[in-house]
Amino acid sequence: MGLAFLVALVLAGVVPAAASESSGAVAWGKNNDGQLGNGSTTSAKEAVAVKVLTEATAVAAGELHSLALLKTGKVMAWGYNADGQLGNGTTTTEKEPVEVKGITEAVSIAAGADHSLALLKTGKVMAWGYNADGQLGNGTTTTEKEPVEVKGLTEVVAIAAGADYSLAVLKSGKVKAWGYNVDGQLGNGTTTTEKEPVEVKGLSEAVAVAGGEFHSLALLQSGKVMAWGYNVDGQLGNGTTTTEKEPVEVKGLTEVAGIAAGHDHSLAVLKSGKVKAWGYNVDGQLGNGTTTTEKEPVEVKGLSEAVAVAGGEFHSLALLKSGKVKAWGYNSEGQLGNGTTTTEKEPVEVTGVSHMSSIAAGADFSLSSYATAPVNTVLPAVSGEAKDERTLTASSGTWTGTPTIEYSYQWESCNTAGESCASISGATSSSYVVAHELVGHTIRVKVTAKNAAG
Repeated sequence: MGLAFLVALVLAGVVPAAASESSGAVAWGKNNDGQLGNGSTTSAKEAVAVKVLTEATAVAAGELHSLALLKTGKVMAWGYNADGQLGNGTTTTEKEPVEVKGITEAVSIAAGADHSLALLKTGKVMAWGYNADGQLGNGTTTTEKEPVEVKGLTEVVAIAAGADYSLAVLKSGKVKAWGYNVDGQLGNGTTTTEKEPVEVKGLSEAVAVAGGEFHSLALLQSGKVMAWGYNVDGQLGNGTTTTEKEPVEVKGLTEVAGIAAGHDHSLAVLKSGKVKAWGYNVDGQLGNGTTTTEKEPVEVKGLSEAVAVAGGEFHSLALLKSGKVKAWGYNSEGQLGNGTTTTEKEPVEVTGVSHMSSIAAGADFSLSSYATAPVNTVLPAVSGEAKDERTLTASSGTWTGTPTIEYSYQWESCNTAGESCASISGATSSSYVVAHELVGHTIRVKVTAKNAAG
């Protein structure tokens, strides 16, 4: 079944929406099968709101269908549905989100070309949709219109979907894979397609996985990245074009915080906020200003505060710490979201989106979930005699203070005395607007009281 794509990782450091905030999803790009979820089949060059969704915390994109994880643990789906990939018991294509049947405790989602996955709070995995290659992992090749349990999986902590195969990281750090395997994308040393999970060889410290068309990636605890499967375009990043049936190390990568796989290219976001990319690059999907395919990682231009990445068929996305989104690569359907259909070899900003919390890239479209930033001020709760080194947790609310009391706000990780701690920019008055990045974090308030003489 051809094209895939794929859920992006939401990394530690992206602050989730507070309970009092509104949240939802937006989409842009190709929409012939309703994959944008806005009730139409009209493609969009800028972000449009996905209908119905008000509690989305993460999104995933397949070839022509989309998924959203809700705060409640339920999963919604929309777009192409000929193979039951929407999981609502039908094969009717939907232009607006419908509820996936029987899932109430999901914590993560992933989408392949025409199949879908959900990781449950219990550590088990459910799958639905196309299954000719065993990508549902239930021991059969029967396509399913409702979720079925993947066999033999417990203590799963992360999932990913390639085009026609699936991946799971276990609590132990090992990785299991199942489905199509002609190019060794299951990583078990064979090219035998599997209807139930098999163990990827040689991995014991994995924390995340990603699946492309025919290649796979794993992020290790050490910050290094392993890759296996198809490699004709250098998408394994090991300096060769030799296809591998077992994991090999991607060259020159350390301190990686997240990974993603496109059709025939790969992406890694570093702890520094920079992004590296490698593999097929005819449409500029590596973002380094060229169209030269690369067998080893190259730096994506102009990114320094990325926290997550996603790979589509021939385009790429990065979520920034600010909550904005950058995109680059092929753009014939407006999948870069900058209001044009001009292909870009370097990142451009997606128009009109902010406070985004996750991203995903489909074949020729893109998704992002968002949380509205709080607009109220923080409540320090200082009364009576001024107290020094008070701590609080950032939240919404309003406090009206006496003008003779001044405040400086500092990270809780400062030393006890607070003397060597830099104040948070702009936090010097009795009312302090809490930025989205600070919500839920502990902050120290330093209070100075002045008498009439100053």
